[in-house]
Amino acid sequence: MTPLERAAAIGLMTQAMLEAGVSGDDAAKMAPVLVDGQAAPEEGDAGGGTISAQLAASISGQVDLSEASVKAHDTAHDTASATARRDAQLRDGRGRFAHAAGTGTVEKVTEPIGLEGARGNSRPVSHDEFQRAAAEGRDRLRAIQSAPWSTRGLDDGWAGIKARAYAEVRKPWGGATVDPRTGKDLPQGADKYAMSIKPAGMDTTSIGEHASAEEFGEAMDVAKAKYGNQLAKGGSYLGIFHDDDLNRIDIDPVTVLDTLQEVETIGAWSHAIGGAFGFASGDGFWPPHVPPSPGVQMSAEDDKHHWAGPGQWHSHAVAVQEPHDEPEDAEPAAE
Repeated sequence: MTPLERAAAIGLMTQAMLEAGVSGDDAAKMAPVLVDGQAAPEEGDAGGGTISAQLAASISGQVDLSEASVKAHDTAHDTASATARRDAQLRDGRGRFAHAAGTGTVEKVTEPIGLEGARGNSRPVSHDEFQRAAAEGRDRLRAIQSAPWSTRGLDDGWAGIKARAYAEVRKPWGGATVDPRTGKDLPQGADKYAMSIKPAGMDTTSIGEHASAEEFGEAMDVAKAKYGNQLAKGGSYLGIFHDDDLNRIDIDPVTVLDTLQEVETIGAWSHAIGGAFGFASGDGFWPPHVPPSPGVQMSAEDDKHHWAGPGQWHSHAVAVQEPHDEPEDAEPAAE
């Protein structure tokens, strides 16, 4: 292993740690890194400044150890001879993140959820595991949302829907989840999971918790018109929630998922750090996260597993979670 290969290995390790949220000074000190199965030297052996480094036959770049950064690219295809304890991200000739075959690195499809976004039963995973989960979630969400769907059930039985929802939402932390295809409520205890996946600019419709049936009905009319396009996407339901803490009734579209695998993968892709509500148990379920280093755990105050009702889950989700927008240039995951 040449000094340049060692320098490149340290640089790639540094970049991986920077992407995981570690400060530049700390990232420059992290080791070990393996190149062709051999341990890289301790920090300082490669010196400082900018080094033109060659890593494998087709990967080269500029390693700036003094600023703890690296720029590397693959001039041939997606092979590399470096492996790292964390994800060493390379870019191809078009600047895209490239998969380094045989090294344990995968295509980066989104920024990972870090420790600051970890809650409940979120699993700590490696950067690679998170990217694989997010890529699966991206494709699964697109398949769900593009499936045949309609809002016909809302149009056909709207008056009855509002009356039933009003009765349910007056209960502490209560609520209802309405299937827009049929106009029927999702049964209590259903083996399914609700997740908030709203695009930017779509705000919650709210009204005071002591609203009359007429006032509630007017708010429902507003929500039905506001969320029409979102409710026409596959998997979308109309959610009505009683927020006991904020003394209000919230109306929002939610995505209903069938499995915990979908919760983890779609949650990773959409950064659903508010988690999902399990109708069968009332428990919360969260997507995985990437800790800054192995063994680092989230705080006990974020270790919340059970909700008093759908309203409590929704109150938490909308408070901590940012909207999710599909990238315009997003490409399907490679087979």
